[in-house]
Amino acid sequence: MRHLFIIFIVPLLLLQCRERPRDNIFDSLNPAPAIDIGLRAGGIDSTIVLEWRRPGEVDFLSYRIYRRAGDEAAFRMIAEVPPSRTRYVDSLIVTDVSYSYYITLLGREKESLPSREVSSITGPGHIWMIDGFFFEVQQISYDMNQLNKRIFGIWLPENVAFSPDGVTALITYPIFNYVQTVLLETGEELAYSTAFRRPYDAVYNKKAQRYWMTDSSGGFYSLDPRTLEFERISDVPRKPTGIRRMGQRFVVTDRTVRALWLFSGEGQLIQRIPRHPDVFIENIQSVRTDSLKNSVFILSRHPGNSKIYRYNLATDSLFTLFSDSLINAFNIDPVNEVVWIANASASSFEILKLSYGGERLDSVAGMSWPTDIAVNRYNQHIVVSDLKTRQLIHFKKDLQEIGRYNSNGEPLKVYIE
Repeated sequence: MRHLFIIFIVPLLLLQCRERPRDNIFDSLNPAPAIDIGLRAGGIDSTIVLEWRRPGEVDFLSYRIYRRAGDEAAFRMIAEVPPSRTRYVDSLIVTDVSYSYYITLLGREKESLPSREVSSITGPGHIWMIDGFFFEVQQISYDMNQLNKRIFGIWLPENVAFSPDGVTALITYPIFNYVQTVLLETGEELAYSTAFRRPYDAVYNKKAQRYWMTDSSGGFYSLDPRTLEFERISDVPRKPTGIRRMGQRFVVTDRTVRALWLFSGEGQLIQRIPRHPDVFIENIQSVRTDSLKNSVFILSRHPGNSKIYRYNLATDSLFTLFSDSLINAFNIDPVNEVVWIANASASSFEILKLSYGGERLDSVAGMSWPTDIAVNRYNQHIVVSDLKTRQLIHFKKDLQEIGRYNSNGEPLKVYIE
C-alpha cells in the first residue's frame, strides 16, 4: 500500500513542478515571435493609416507605435496612444518613401512583445475604381495594400464624377435609367433620380457648383449635387456620351454626328470639333483635354485599327498621333506633355509612354487586358486597371512599380481624385 501511494504521488508532484507555458505577452522569455493584433497599414492622401484590434483580456496602459523609414537602420517610437484607440494616422512623412511599423503594449511593469511589422508607402490623391463583378465603387490605398472603402451600386456603374471637396460623388447607371449622388465618407445615398433615359457620363463644374451630365439618349444637363434637381443645358448633342473638363470649358462627345462639342462653363455652345461639318471622327471611344496647350486628344477604334488623334483648337487642325491594331485605353499627363497608351503587342499588352509629338519615351510590358489608365495630377504617377489579372498596378511616372492590388472582382475603370 505504501508503494502504491508513492507511485501515485510522485507523478502528481512532477506535473505540479513542470514549467508552465510562457504565453504572457509581457514575458521576455515568451517564444512567440509577435503579438497578434491584426496590425495593417495603408497609404492614403499623403498619410499612412495604421489600424489594429484590441487584444483580449490584457491589462495595459497604452500602445507604443514604432516606425522606420526606408533608409533608416533602426525603429524609433513615434507615438504613444491610449488603450481605447485602435487607429493612428501618421502624417509626418515623405511621400513615395516606404515606411515600416510595429506596435507594442506598455504594461504596468514591462513592455510587451512587438506586433508583426507592416510596411506602406503613400502619396497625394485618392484612388477609386469601378468593380464590374461586385457592382461597386471602391477606394484602394495608395500602396495598393488594401481596400479602404466600398460604395455599393444598384447595378454596374457606367461612370463616376467626384466633387472637388471630396465629399460627394455622382454615379450613373444607364441600363437602369438611374443616377445617384452619394457621400464618399459613408457611401450613403444623398439623392437619386430616374428622370433620365440613359444617364451616361458626368463631371463637376466648379464655377456652377453643379454636376454636368450627359444622357446618351439625347440631352445634356446640370444637376444639383445634393438633390439632383436638374436643368437642361443644351439640345445640340444628339447622342452625348463622354464629357471632359477643359479648364473653364467642357468637351462633349456626340456619336451621332461623329464629332465633339465645346461648351463654355455657362453652358453656351462655342464650336464643333472639328469645326468643318464635313470632317468626322468615327467610333470615338474616349477623350482627354489639355487646356494649356489648347489640345483635345481622341481615341477612335475600329476592328483592327485604333488611332489617337490630337486636335488643336486654335488652328482647327487634326493629326494622327499614334495608330495600331488595338488600343484599349489612353490618358495624358499635361504637366510633362506625355501620352500614356494601353497598346496590344505580339503576346500581351504594353503601356506606352509617348511625347505629345508621338515620340516613344518608355514602355512596360506584361499587361493582360488593361481597361483604363488614370494619371495622378499631383505627382503624375499612373494607375492601370488590368481586367484579366484582376489587378490595379500603380507606377511612378518613370514606370517604377509602387504596388499591385489583387482584386477579387473585376477592375474596370480607375480614378484618382
